[in-house]
Amino acid sequence: MKIDEWSDLLCAYVPAAAFGAAVELGLFWDLAEEPQSAEQMAVRLDIPPRRCRIWLELLVGLQLLDRQGARYAVSGRARADILETHSRESWQLMAQEARERDLAGHNLALHVGYPGSVWEAQGHATPDYVAQMMEDPERARRFTQMNHELSRPLADELAQVLDIGTARRLLDVGGGSGVIALALLRRYPNLTATVVDLEPVCTAGREIADGLSEGHRLSFHPADFLQDDLPVGYDAVIACRVGVYGAGVYQKVARSLTPGGRLIVVDKLVREGIGTPWSGLVFAFLSSLQDPDFYLISIDEVTDRLTEAGFQVLSIQALTTGETVIETQLQP
Repeated sequence: MKIDEWSDLLCAYVPAAAFGAAVELGLFWDLAEEPQSAEQMAVRLDIPPRRCRIWLELLVGLQLLDRQGARYAVSGRARADILETHSRESWQLMAQEARERDLAGHNLALHVGYPGSVWEAQGHATPDYVAQMMEDPERARRFTQMNHELSRPLADELAQVLDIGTARRLLDVGGGSGVIALALLRRYPNLTATVVDLEPVCTAGREIADGLSEGHRLSFHPADFLQDDLPVGYDAVIACRVGVYGAGVYQKVARSLTPGGRLIVVDKLVREGIGTPWSGLVFAFLSSLQDPDFYLISIDEVTDRLTEAGFQVLSIQALTTGETVIETQLQP
C-alpha cells in the first residue's frame, strides 16, 4: 500500500459508518423505489440538508449510488450486491449488529492493553447472545431470519456432500432456523430432524419451517444446549457453527446418539500450514477484545477433543464456503 492509502485506512471507519447508516436506515430500498434529491432525503430521514448531501456524495464515491441530475439512484453495484442478495430486514440487522460491535473499537489505543474485556474497560456491557435472544423475541426473530438467509449456501453445499447413510433421526444442535436440517430433509425424504436452540429462536424457526413443504418433518426442542439435557435416540447429530468445542459438550451429544451414531461438526477452523482468511482474522480480533485469551481453534484440537469424548474421526473435508466438515462415529 502507498502512504496515502495507509492514511486513508486510518479513516476507514467513516465510509464504513456511512454505508452502515445507509443500510440501517433503508436508504437503498427507498431510492430503489424512486430516485430522490438530497433535499427530499434530508426531509424523509430527518437529516440536516448539507450533511445529507455530503453523505449521499460519499455513497456515490463508493459506487453504491448514482447521481442523476439533482437526484440520487441506487447503482447497479448496490442493486446486485445488496438488494438482490438478502432481504432489507436482514441487511438492517447486520448493520445494527456491526454498529453495536463498533463500541469495542472506540479509543482502542487506550484500552487494547487492558487484561480483561475491552468492552468493560470502556464502561460497556459485554454482549450476551443468550440474554439478547431471551429478552427480546423480536430481535430473536430477526436474527433467526437473517441467519437463515446467510446460511443457505452452506446448507445447500452440506446437503450435497454429506452422506448420512441409513440415519432416520437427526438432531441439529444450536440449529437456529433449521436451515441446515431443512436442506438435509429435502435430500433425504425418509429423514426427520429436531432442532435444539433457545425458545425464541425455535419459535421463529417454526414460522419459517411451516412455510416449506418439508417443514412438517422438522420439530423444535427449546433448550440451552450448554446447560440443559439434550433429547435422545438420534442416529446422527450435526453441530454447525456453534462455536463450542469442549469434550464435555461432545460427551453430552454422545448420550443423544444411538449405538454407532454419527456426529458431524461443521465450522471455520484453522488448518495446519494454511493462513487464516481475512474474515477469520477480523472475527478473531473482535472476539479477543471481549476475551483476551480467545484464539481460533485448529482442526487437530477439535479432533483430539472428539476422540477424548469417544468419537472416531471418519473424514475431514473443506467446503467452498470456508467451513471444515469433520464426520465422526460414536465408538462402542
